[in-house]
Amino acid sequence: MDHAGIDKLLQLDVDDYSHWLRERGLAPVTRRTTLGRARRFMTYLADYDFSSRMDFSPESRDSSMLHATTSSTNFDPRLTDVVKQFMNELAVESPGKGTMNAYITTISQLCKFCSVEAPSIARHDYRPPVGSLMTREEFERYKSQALNSSDRDRAIVLVLATSGIKLGQLIALDLSDVTEREFGILQISVTRGKKEVAIPLLPAVSAALRQWIEVRPSHFRENALFISRTGRLSASSVDQVVRKVGLRAGMIVSAETLRRTASTRTS
Repeated sequence: MDHAGIDKLLQLDVDDYSHWLRERGLAPVTRRTTLGRARRFMTYLADYDFSSRMDFSPESRDSSMLHATTSSTNFDPRLTDVVKQFMNELAVESPGKGTMNAYITTISQLCKFCSVEAPSIARHDYRPPVGSLMTREEFERYKSQALNSSDRDRAIVLVLATSGIKLGQLIALDLSDVTEREFGILQISVTRGKKEVAIPLLPAVSAALRQWIEVRPSHFRENALFISRTGRLSASSVDQVVRKVGLRAGMIVSAETLRRTASTRTS
């Protein structure tokens, strides 16, 4: 079995590839966007850590998305792992189905240009179902990864993972919604229906939230608890934070997954 496919792709000459696309009759705008997608995938490929993430066993391959043509002597099995992880991480950005399929097309074109047999990639929006409960082991692994995040992201994930509040309630939190109880425990106030409910936080979560408040940029007029460089965090930005932590833990997790898991463990 040929393992040189990745090496051939890494030797890609972008100018030659651009000329090849031009010869295929692609319009200038289409050619530019295709090159942009190609450069992004090539950058990911060049930075990919094969030593820690490689697994050639058949059961490790996601048969719902990629079907390696292992009967061919020109197939490089490493491509299956790389493309699968690339599409997983792309899905974190919640792109449309058209964008996901456009990346699939670009990767296939790259392989064809480099005379490398590509995995057969299913033409669908690769976004596995989210919202299901995590097991105890998965939950602990996820929280462990959250501890290695930035102060803001750690606070976001731990609050969602332990309080049971919804994504909309989290992004609506203002600094004034965080108050202190006895023994240094913090609580957050959220609106449920027509009532305002105070939710006490666990000590570790209180510490993480307190740390974020201490380093939170103070020059913002925005009173939002969780902010970006431009203002209050959006729902999509928070969900992306949640998903990125999940990917580091080897899982695909949404904010709804965290909420449902937290609600189950605190009920």
